[in-house]
Amino acid sequence: MKMLNKSVLILVLSLFGISLLGCQPSDTSLKTVPGLQEQNQVLQEQVADRDSRRSADTVESTKKLEEQKKLHQEQLAKEKDLHSRRLAAKESELSGLRLRLGALERENLALTEIVDNHPVIIDAVADHKRNDVWVFAVLLGVALSLLGLFIWKYRSVSDRLNLLTMKQVGELRRIGGEV
Repeated sequence: MKMLNKSVLILVLSLFGISLLGCQPSDTSLKTVPGLQEQNQVLQEQVADRDSRRSADTVESTKKLEEQKKLHQEQLAKEKDLHSRRLAAKESELSGLRLRLGALERENLALTEIVDNHPVIIDAVADHKRNDVWVFAVLLGVALSLLGLFIWKYRSVSDRLNLLTMKQVGELRRIGGEV
């Protein structure tokens, strides 16, 4: 197939060359068969030279294309690696921020509950203070009652002791008067 294309190309080029030569002043060397064969030979050499250059250019282009593909693949792999590292760092940062957000939300909820329950807390503190006052009053009352009981017992014992002392003094006087 390639050989057929070359033959057709040579034929077309030679006809084109002949038609161009026919429009120019007549040159006897080109109108002879040997002149045409020589011209045909030159054209075939030019076609062969162009085919070899085209083949070399195609091979070179293919090599350059392969090199570019390889460079592109390497660059793409580097970019993917960099992207995956950046993505991992961002995901790590995001998880840390999510943890912090969760802690802040819990703290905010606790503070909101404190603010919302502030009147309840104030009432509880006031009740606690009232309870403290009542407990203090009861303890003071019990202490005073015990003190009063102690004083009453002390006076009672003291009065009995005075009474016994007086009886003994009286008996001692009576015994001393009899002597």
